[in-house]
Order: sequence, then structure tokens, then C-alpha cells
Amino acid sequence: MEAILDILKNSLSITFFVLAMMVVIEYVNVRTAGKFNAMLQKNGTMQIFMCALLGLLPGCLGAYTVVTFYAHNLVSFGALLAAFIAAMGDEAFILFSLNPRVGLLVAGILLALAIVSGLVCNTIVKKRKKPLPTIAHFEIHEHDCEIPNRWQSLKTNILHLSQLRIWLLVFLGGIIVLAAFNQIGHSHDFVDAFSLHDATCTHTEHHHEHGFNWSALTYIGLALILAYIVTVVPEHFLQEHLWGHTIKKHFLKIFVWTTILLLVVFVLNSHFSVSEFVETHKFYLLIMAILIGLIPESGPHIIFISLYLTGVIPIGILLANFIVQEGHAALPLFAESKKTFFLVKGVKCCIALVVGFLLM
Repeated sequence: MEAILDILKNSLSITFFVLAMMVVIEYVNVRTAGKFNAMLQKNGTMQIFMCALLGLLPGCLGAYTVVTFYAHNLVSFGALLAAFIAAMGDEAFILFSLNPRVGLLVAGILLALAIVSGLVCNTIVKKRKKPLPTIAHFEIHEHDCEIPNRWQSLKTNILHLSQLRIWLLVFLGGIIVLAAFNQIGHSHDFVDAFSLHDATCTHTEHHHEHGFNWSALTYIGLALILAYIVTVVPEHFLQEHLWGHTIKKHFLKIFVWTTILLLVVFVLNSHFSVSEFVETHKFYLLIMAILIGLIPESGPHIIFISLYLTGVIPIGILLANFIVQEGHAALPLFAESKKTFFLVKGVKCCIALVVGFLLM
């Protein structure tokens, strides 16, 4: 039962962040009458650099943001690929806590690979003319241009709270409370379960137990931003953009698919010892690193960090795993477009094979 609760909390965390970023982007787009989107779409090279840096941020939040950009046709496939190559998921926290020098080395190599791969990809793949089929385009309605002064709007909305605005504010208040008590955000129980050595596991547990919870602070800050948006925007924005374009179309789908994938990964992990399999089949480590990297979960990949830091495998195998994996970041992409999910994974597998063989 505790494992199920952890899965549901992780699913809620991922879904909330993705939808929150959609709302923030849509709000900025409406307030700027679409100028923000036009600026972001204009420079393909800048997209790749920006998305690669977002993907490189420890954890999955930066990569989640790029998924929302791509889903709304704001960035190219090359920019999405760059973000996913640079992304290290929660393993970034563990690698930097165990060996910062190796962490910087891996991050630097991944960033360079991400930028080069994104630029090459953009020269081959033309940008989509339309957003993903399941996602409505950012729309600017006639009423959107009528947003009054923010403080005047704030006073009016508070005095005349609609039922939808009340429910949204209550929900955001609940998110803040959950984050404050560390009940929302990624659970690291799955990550610690895959540590190869007891010392590594103890170190990571100590780090997460006593270190500052940046994930909780991020969710609190994002919930406060959303609370501000919900409070100041007119009813039209709430009904059409926030509720109609975002929550109704995406919440249930992303939450259900994320929960299913996390549950499948948990069941597999409960009946399959990754570390024992790696130790028994060292000859196939590179292929295994790539195959295990396909798992859209933070946890199984920590085995390769342990193997590299103890001198068992070369850096090529570690990089191959990092190139293919991106923590939880691919879960919302899988929920929105399975075709794009498998295409990104396929391209990353090819890159990982080349890099792994060259550096072995």
C-alpha cells in the first residue's frame, strides 16, 4: 500500500508540474498577445541551447518544461532531443553528491552532445507545421485582449469569487501544504533501492533526508505563481484556457499514463534484480546500459553510477546510459505522443551506441 501511495504521489507531482507549466506559458502568451511564442519559435539555434540547458538541470523539472514547449509547437524536435540527451533525471543529484568532479564531466559531455545532436537533427528534420494532434494550439481570443489592470482585476475577482476559481485555489492550497510536508515531489525510495553498494545507498539516503528539499520549494513556488494567475485573470481565461484547454484535455490522460508506467516499473523492479543481472553479464554491459536507459524512471540507472565510480565499467558505458535515460521526463511525452516518445528514444539509442563504442 505504501508503494502505491508513493506511485500516486509521483504521478500527481509530474502531472501537476506539466499542467502548471502549460498554464504559465499560456498566460504569458495571452498577456503578450502571442509575442512570447513568436520570439521562442523564431530562433531555432537559440531554442536548442535553451532547451539543452533546461534538460541539464538536475531532476526532471527542466525537461518537463521542454515537453510542454514541444507539445505546443514552440520548439523543434531537435530542441526536444537536445533536452532529453542532456537530462540526467534524479541520478544527477546522486552523481554530484558522490563525485562532483565526475558529475561536471558527465554534464559537460552531455551538454555538448545535446547541442550538436539538436543542431544536426534540425538540419534533417523539418519543424512540425502543427502542434501534437492531442493538444490544442495556444489561442488568442478577442476577450483575451480585454484583461484589465492586474490589481483592479485582483480586487474584483476576490469580491466575486466564482465556483471554479474557489476550487482551483483550494487545490493549489492543498499542493502547497503537501509540498511543505514533503508529501509531493519525486519519491527517492525507488532510487535508493537500486544502489549497488550499501555505502552508496547510505550516502544517498543521508543526502535526501538531511539536504534541502529543492523539489518541495519548486512546487510551492509554482503553486503560488498559479494562485496569482488564477486570482488575477478574468473568468474567460479560467473557463477557456485553464479549464478548457489544459485541465480537461490533459490532466486525466497524463496522470493515468504516468501512474500506469510507474506501476509497471515498480512491479518489474520487485521481481527482477538489475544489479545481479549486470554482474553476471558484463560482456553485454553497453547494450544493457542502453536497454535499461529506455526505462522512463529514476532508479535502475544508478547501478551504472556505482559501477563506474568503483572502476568496473568505462565512462563510455556510463554515458550511453545517461544519453538514453532522462528520469521521469519522458512520462508526460509518452502520455501526449507515443510516436514522438519512441522516436526520441530510438535516436538516442543510436547516439548512445556510437558514443559507447568510441569511448570504450
